[in-house]
Amino acid sequence: MLYGREFAHAIYEHFRGGDPVVAHLLAPAARDVCAPIVKAKGKETFGATIETMVRSAYLSAWRANVKDPYNFFKHGGADPDKEVRYFDPAVNDWLLLEVCADYRSAFDAAEKEMLVLQAWHILTYPDLLTDRGRELLSMVATGFEGLDEAGRRQRALEVLDAIKEGLF
Repeated sequence: MLYGREFAHAIYEHFRGGDPVVAHLLAPAARDVCAPIVKAKGKETFGATIETMVRSAYLSAWRANVKDPYNFFKHGGADPDKEVRYFDPAVNDWLLLEVCADYRSAFDAAEKEMLVLQAWHILTYPDLLTDRGRELLSMVATGFEGLDEAGRRQRALEVLDAIKEGLF
C-alpha cells in the first residue's frame, strides 16, 4: 500500500535523525488515510483512545499541540506571516506510534518498519510499561541493551537495513 510506504519512509527519517518536519508531515498523512477506515470498521483510533486519558481542561490545548504543527507545515504558505506556536520533534515518537496502531487497526497488517518502531518505542519508554509490557521488552531487547537513545536509533536502523536486505 502506497501510504504504508510513505509511513515507512517517515520511520526511516526518524531513525536516521532526518528532518523531523518531514516525518511530521508523512506520519499524519498516513493517519489521515487510516483513521477513517478504522472508524468505518467501528473501532476507536489510537488518538481518540489517548484523548480519553487527557483531562478535559487540557483537551483543547492537547489537540492544538498535536494538530497545529502539522497544519502549519502542510498549509503554511496560505498565511506567510503565521508562525507555528509550538513544535517539539519528540512528539514524532508518539505520532509514529499512533499511526502504527491505526494502520494495524485499519488494514489488519503492519509493515516491518512499523514493528521495529514499536519495539524501539518499548525500549525507549520502558517506564510506561505494565508487567506484561516488560515481558515483551525482555523478548525484543537483544542487541539494544545498554545503548543510549542515539545507539538505539542506530540499532533500529541496522535492523531495518537487515530486513530490507532480506537477512531475516
